[in-house]
Amino acid sequence: MRFLFLLVTLYIFGADVLYAQVESEIDVAIRDLLEDMAIDGRLSESGEEAQVLQELSDKKIDINSASADELRSIHVLTESQVQSIIYERSRLGSFNSVLDLLLLPEFDEWFVSRLAHFIKYEDEAEKKKSLFLKGDFLSRITILSPKPIGFTHDVKSPYLGAPLKLLSRNKMTVNDVWTVGVVGESDLGEPISSHGISLTDFTSAFVSYRKNGNGITRAVIGHYNAHVGQGLGLWSGFAANQTSVQASLDRSVESISPSLSASEANFLRGAACTIVHNRSYLTLFGSLTDNDASVIEVDTADIFIQSIQTDGYHRTQSELSGRNNVSVQLCGVYAVQGFEMGKVGIGLNRWSSSKALYNEDKIYRINYPDVDNITTYHADYRLIFPRVKFYGEAALQKTNDNALALMSAVDFALSGGSYVSLAYRDFSRKYYAVVQNPYSRWTQPSGERGLYIGLQISPIRNLSLLTNVNMYSNRWLTYRCNVPSDGHKIQIKATYSPTQNSQIFLRLRVDNNDATLSSKNYIKQLEHRVSYKVQYQIMPLPVIRFKGAAEFIHHRIGDGSTSSGLWLSQEVKVELERWRLLRATLFLAHFDTDDYNSRVYAYLPDVLYSMSTPSFSGRGVLAIGQLSINPVNNFSVDVRIKALRYLDRDVIGTGNEQTHGPKRTELKLQLRYKLFHRMR
Repeated sequence: MRFLFLLVTLYIFGADVLYAQVESEIDVAIRDLLEDMAIDGRLSESGEEAQVLQELSDKKIDINSASADELRSIHVLTESQVQSIIYERSRLGSFNSVLDLLLLPEFDEWFVSRLAHFIKYEDEAEKKKSLFLKGDFLSRITILSPKPIGFTHDVKSPYLGAPLKLLSRNKMTVNDVWTVGVVGESDLGEPISSHGISLTDFTSAFVSYRKNGNGITRAVIGHYNAHVGQGLGLWSGFAANQTSVQASLDRSVESISPSLSASEANFLRGAACTIVHNRSYLTLFGSLTDNDASVIEVDTADIFIQSIQTDGYHRTQSELSGRNNVSVQLCGVYAVQGFEMGKVGIGLNRWSSSKALYNEDKIYRINYPDVDNITTYHADYRLIFPRVKFYGEAALQKTNDNALALMSAVDFALSGGSYVSLAYRDFSRKYYAVVQNPYSRWTQPSGERGLYIGLQISPIRNLSLLTNVNMYSNRWLTYRCNVPSDGHKIQIKATYSPTQNSQIFLRLRVDNNDATLSSKNYIKQLEHRVSYKVQYQIMPLPVIRFKGAAEFIHHRIGDGSTSSGLWLSQEVKVELERWRLLRATLFLAHFDTDDYNSRVYAYLPDVLYSMSTPSFSGRGVLAIGQLSINPVNNFSVDVRIKALRYLDRDVIGTGNEQTHGPKRTELKLQLRYKLFHRMR
């Protein structure tokens, strides 16, 4: 019996060894990027960034049909490797496996193992013969316990709905050409029947068309996003800054893409298409959306937009009063001419609103335009040489004043996949990012000027070092400083993988910003924040993974008060993919910070399309248990329980979000079905 038990155990481990690997390169990038964005204050309430990044991790690029821009979007590839793939593909035809890539001088076994997380190999001739239908259907419910005060009978509740969060996310694709998507979402406290028979507070949908070659190659009707150049002229939706796997800031994505995000802001709704003739590209787009906004009446005659709301909350009568009360139009054109050494693009777009902007309620907004329309002209370029790449963009905005924004960069490719990146940016004080999202320190980059330096090297096998420095100055005010200010951010990251089943990650981040302590204080002081983080992963057995992290935060303002924070976490994950029985995760963490200034941002395990990076301050413990089972083929059930307990307080939250007692529990239940049907 012991011998039989041993044979069964070895069979289980052996059957799963093909699936055994530490956290993939793109998962590391997602985790690290979300933590960085959280520290910078760039994460939205909707979690749109997590959804977009998870889609990227799920989507593998077909190396046999991908364009140069699609290959560049795989951040681990250098420009010389992109060109080598395209050249060999045109000379030899399709790549069939990893072995074909290993024949190229720019690739070795270790690098190809990293690349495997991003690519797939498909035979184009076979694809044309077949016709298939793919689907992805996901539904989720989130419940909080105990109920916040706003949902109890202790006080008069301002919330019109129940303490439930609902999400339905569905997509169908025919032969990777036609795609239909529908998303429905309702936040905690929102009435799910506020639209008659609707079961969600927010619904988005699209129909898209995609095909390579000449003619119409991309088209979408419904909710979509548009991405142009480096984000100075137009960029809706999510945009990552630097990541943990590349030093370059170059953005290489498709100009238009359908949106499956549950975000209730920063999307376009209408129609768009891209027409291609050889190396010439023309993109046309139009959008009409109803946006949430708080409005203000000036001189009892005119109504202006005080602020555009992006959180998507419609829980109370006050929030509902600002729902969809501003109509926003956007239309534009973007033309690109490609050539052997790169591309040049030009375009224009016009943003207009049913009410004019009013930005004089806060002193740092005085320079923003008080208009109901903004016309933006923009031009971008990318020039590629064997080991050097130049890229950049310029944008001119026409409002009540002219505003100019510039970004210019150069990447130098070194041997062994290493490279250096330099980027300079300069935004005039009147430049207003309303449908733009360029690389910058602050969300609204008006008046910002800066220099970015990135370096990535691999001094020894399996070791990757990345450092980046972002130096910036603001010629105008920011919400953090009432006078012109300066600052810089330095990050040093090291990832070492001694074996395929182990990895160590180290990160040092230093933030120095000028800040004023109150809205009436005009004496700036240096705000200094340092983060030291170490994380490890190891798989002692093919079906179990251990991952632990420790982070220490030090914060100081001027020569005065200092505070510190500590985070310790341990995660254990068990995966039996071969048997489709379960994927189980247990996560435990302890945090201890002096105050909110030394808060810690942590990436937490979560269900698909719901990654979270909350902040923690005070003293407490956190436990997460997650179980995923596949009772039948292509159908999965995920259950996640998060229990948070504070050790230094008896009340959590403020206002109507407040709960009595030191504990809070969150339950998520998610169902997912993936369909694949070959019709011929």
